[in-house]
Amino acid sequence: MGSLIIPDATDNWWLREWDGARDSAERLGFTLITTEATDADKLLAAIDNHVAQGVKGILIGTPDTNLGPAIKNRCGTLGVRLYSVGNQFMDADNQPMKEVHFSGLAAYDIGVQVGEEMFAEAKRRGWKWEETGLMAMTIEELATAMERMGGSRDTLEKLGFPRAKMYDAPIRSWDSIGSFAAADIVITQHPEVKNWFVTASNDPIVAGAVRALEGRDFKAENIIGIGINGGQEARIEFEKSTPTGFYASMFVSGFDHGRMASERVFHWLKDGKEPPLDFRMTGTLATRDNFNEVMK
Repeated sequence: MGSLIIPDATDNWWLREWDGARDSAERLGFTLITTEATDADKLLAAIDNHVAQGVKGILIGTPDTNLGPAIKNRCGTLGVRLYSVGNQFMDADNQPMKEVHFSGLAAYDIGVQVGEEMFAEAKRRGWKWEETGLMAMTIEELATAMERMGGSRDTLEKLGFPRAKMYDAPIRSWDSIGSFAAADIVITQHPEVKNWFVTASNDPIVAGAVRALEGRDFKAENIIGIGINGGQEARIEFEKSTPTGFYASMFVSGFDHGRMASERVFHWLKDGKEPPLDFRMTGTLATRDNFNEVMK
């Protein structure tokens, strides 16, 4: 018996991760428990509950990467195999816990892809850097999210976009509501900006920032928002009758990620085949022009 604990059951990525893990359980014939845990208390309680039900291996997408040491200690005490997914655990010194098995996205590399596409599209549109700003929707407690934005920012700077024109927009929740509020503050602080790049750790956050910009009368041609995951939120944007500032998304299959991660834990428990300590997936650019083909 195994289990998958995720931090947000409203987020499309995590729902698809659930679906992929459930698909593996059905095909391989093992029982899988799935639970949402949005904070430390719920997460640790879920671990206890699952082990009490006979779970031998747990996949965990943590709501806070700094919970890594506590999660590792709890699983070690209970004698259960631990596999972190999505958000890599961080230790007390805020360094990746490389000794804990992890499956996730090649966050920095995906950020590089986002930065390269932003730069190329801005050049196609003839944007002037003195009129342009980058809005980075930051989540400080999630190292993976910060890696993605770090890749975008570093790449744009290497390509010639000024670092001084990059502005953080700290968000309090991982959804469009939280990003709308954070973006609105940055827009107010920088009335001189006529064209906006928007980068974030997922599609809903980019969509929220785009809505905030639209509410301030920015047009689609003045916004280049690129999300990550290629989920339902991206599809909704691409299917609108007219283009929006949500220009693209880096598609990564949450279903495949959940399926492969759960299969690794299954074979670890059944056959003694230990999975690699670190496994990363990269993305494929999806736009209005190709999303039906890319996001199958």
